[in-house]
Amino acid sequence: MSTPICAKCPFDLKDRKCFNSNGKSPAGCPTKEFSDVKDEILDAYKDEELKDFYLFCSDLSGDMKSRIEETLMLASSMKYKRLGLAFCAGLRKEAAIVNSFFERKGFEVVSVICRCGNIKKGDFVESDDPKENKKGFCNPMLQARVLNEAKAEWNIVLGLCVGHDSIFMKYSKAMCTVLAAKDRVSGHNPLAPVYTMDSYYSFLKK
Repeated sequence: MSTPICAKCPFDLKDRKCFNSNGKSPAGCPTKEFSDVKDEILDAYKDEELKDFYLFCSDLSGDMKSRIEETLMLASSMKYKRLGLAFCAGLRKEAAIVNSFFERKGFEVVSVICRCGNIKKGDFVESDDPKENKKGFCNPMLQARVLNEAKAEWNIVLGLCVGHDSIFMKYSKAMCTVLAAKDRVSGHNPLAPVYTMDSYYSFLKK
């Protein structure tokens, strides 16, 4: 298989094979390379546990709604009753607002903060500096376990650190969605540096 390079595809969207059955495709095009498994993929989407979820979230695509509205719409469409909220301590105020929002909409929300479990750096690496030993670590694996045992039907990720979000989603039994990605510099708008990479953030290209 050739390396897929969708991010560098030279064709306009309307002319791409993924948008147009008779469209063009560069080397490595996954639509072309994986055409032989299309039926297999369709069957997987039609699985009883996934079909409705897939259809509902696909129908949301293109709607002019905020992300929290889309999250509400999908949770309502799926008739979930108990939502999980895994959040960063730095966004605890936002977590309280999000928690209240979903409770007002009739959901039960089970929430867990990133620092649950009180893990310290010294639990892993002993340092001669007592301050370093007392440095608190996030605990995404416990966050996932807490929400697993609480039987959350769908987990909302709010501002977990890069990498910690990966661990949380790896160990979460329920499917997850990201309401906000942490970016301390941009006010949690990670695309801001991307949009300004030809100006203010041009140093990132060096």
